[in-house]
Amino acid sequence: MRLPLARIVPVTVALGAGVLLGVLGALPVRFDGPVFQVVGIVFSGGWSWACFAFLVGGSRPSKAEAALVAPVALAVGVVVYYLIKAVGSEAPGGDPTTQILVWGVAAFLFGAPMGLFGNLARNPGVPGLPLRLLVPLIAWYETSRRLEVEAAAAGPVATGTWSTVRVVAVLAAVALVGHTAWRWRARRDGRGPGAGPAAERGRSVQGLPDEGGDTGLDLRRHLGQGEDGRPHRTVVQPGEVAETEGGVA
Repeated sequence: MRLPLARIVPVTVALGAGVLLGVLGALPVRFDGPVFQVVGIVFSGGWSWACFAFLVGGSRPSKAEAALVAPVALAVGVVVYYLIKAVGSEAPGGDPTTQILVWGVAAFLFGAPMGLFGNLARNPGVPGLPLRLLVPLIAWYETSRRLEVEAAAAGPVATGTWSTVRVVAVLAAVALVGHTAWRWRARRDGRGPGAGPAAERGRSVQGLPDEGGDTGLDLRRHLGQGEDGRPHRTVVQPGEVAETEGGVA
């Protein structure tokens, strides 16, 4: 069975993004300068890899595909990351093969649920909010722990980077909560998506009661009928207001 190009291309892009993630996490530390150090710190952090799996899952059309493509792309990033480390003789912990196996397994164990969560987080409104807050929570927790344990030995660049990421994570969480609350209130007040005159006309056509009115009577009035179901017939007498059998015209 041949897969359509529309499905192959996004998967290929996700795998390519995994390669880029591995490169950005391992390569910048070989260069001098604070910018390269910041890039390396950001893209070698666990929260950025969790965010990557989350975004890949959110880009897939189905839950099953999200749970499959996200860990595979994450594993590709792991392989590239440790291969670059090995070429520069910077593989932590010795043999890069062992590191690739260990973190490759971790990529599948944690990448699959993160991809699934990213797909489910597309659910708008309050139901999807806890999942959308997952990545900011991970980023805040990891950077907070690093600041507590590693700040003294890490240096000012790493400390400043972790502090900045923590602040951005808090701001992102506040923005997500605020946006969800605004959409919920706008929808409740009739100003959200699907609200407006067209929706009200739709209620009348369907015979839905407005503000406790009689459903059948509202529908008959919309169709131009009187209470007995017959069409209106206008009766006009000299000097009188035009009336119909169903009410005032």
